[in-house]
Amino acid sequence: MARVVAAQLSAPDRNVLRRRALAVLVGLAAFGLFGLTAGPLTGYENETAAVSEGLVKAGQLRVLQGTPLVAQGIIGRGGHSYGRAGLTQPLLEAPAYWLGEKLDELSPDGKSYRWRVTLLQLFDPAMAALTVMAIFALLCLRGVTDRRALLVATLCAIGTLIWPYSKIGMDTTLMAMLALAVLTAAWTASQPTAWRFALTGLAIALAVNSKAYGALLVLGTLPLLVSPIKKLAREH
Repeated sequence: MARVVAAQLSAPDRNVLRRRALAVLVGLAAFGLFGLTAGPLTGYENETAAVSEGLVKAGQLRVLQGTPLVAQGIIGRGGHSYGRAGLTQPLLEAPAYWLGEKLDELSPDGKSYRWRVTLLQLFDPAMAALTVMAIFALLCLRGVTDRRALLVATLCAIGTLIWPYSKIGMDTTLMAMLALAVLTAAWTASQPTAWRFALTGLAIALAVNSKAYGALLVLGTLPLLVSPIKKLAREH
């Protein structure tokens, strides 16, 4: 059946399917390698995880008193403890915490944090995988051959593993959001539409809200967006 379907597809369609398959494979490889080397939540990670818990349980981006996830935080308004991470990571981690909480409720005493911690530990590997897939897609979009795009994406995956700060929540989320911002900007430049600009704006906003200096890094998308912005302005 697969051969019959493949025979019916045109060459461009087969190229698209092959590139999508390669993107998924390199993403899964990055996720697996990063996940195998990931350890306990350390550095900013446990603090950010606790903020995600506060968002899920109390609807507020703060560290709940008595949480086993973290014993530190920055004392702020109302005497509550707050994390030092930006807005993006706690928002993206919240679904992982919520799912882990539902699974932990199935434990005999209902107080286990096993699944919550496990799923939160997989967040950075997921961001690394997303980064590698975005880089591969960007290179393919810009006309780079599949082999070279795969090589560069693989080198980026290895780089995330050997980077000393990649396991303590310094910039993994910012890295992924910046890769998405550049990818969506290049995609928009290839065919400017209002909703593509909206997606690019969302990716840029997520990058900026990951860390403050993300605002400087996303300036790299401007050369890609100047021409499509002018073109869209002329059309309207």
